[in-house]
Amino acid sequence: MTHSSSSNLTSQQTNSRRLVLVMIGIFASGAIVGGATTRAVSRYQWRMAMKNPASLASRISPQLVSTIGLHDEQLDRVESLINMRYDRMEALRAETYPLQLAEFDQLCSEIDNELDSTQRAKWATLVSRLKNEYLPLPPVAPPTADFIFKNFDANYDDALESAELPPPMWMRVRNADSDGDSKVTRSEFESVRSYISP
Repeated sequence: MTHSSSSNLTSQQTNSRRLVLVMIGIFASGAIVGGATTRAVSRYQWRMAMKNPASLASRISPQLVSTIGLHDEQLDRVESLINMRYDRMEALRAETYPLQLAEFDQLCSEIDNELDSTQRAKWATLVSRLKNEYLPLPPVAPPTADFIFKNFDANYDDALESAELPPPMWMRVRNADSDGDSKVTRSEFESVRSYISP
């Protein structure tokens, strides 16, 4: 083997190695971009679902039909159940959102007290991002008295009792019981609705 042919072989091996490294780099960058894109799309879809709750059932219906094989009659009933339960979850979210926000703000304030001035500026930027990414969105609208009574007045007596409401909600609603009968009527509820709603 001559020096020239040995040099060509080494050059070809070097070029082959470079090509393999370039291909690995392209594959890795594609995987990273694909993963980041999937995450961004998922986050966008979640945010859109939270901002447009009325369309929840219609957005997941195609998945239910293709995955489970629901027929039309089942789909109608399932969509009705989704809408009803989502409305109730939304009412609960309206109740708990201010509490979650207050806890988050308290946590941020306590951490802020542990930082120096340079760290506080960076912390403020980070807190803003964390709040947008991890806290639930505020409820779509405060629940109306009609909504609350329709969804929580289990015995249909047009009054709310402690057993009919989630405990945090009852803690706020019970203050409207002006006659001390341990029930909150619709008119009592309406008189303090601005206090009850976030």
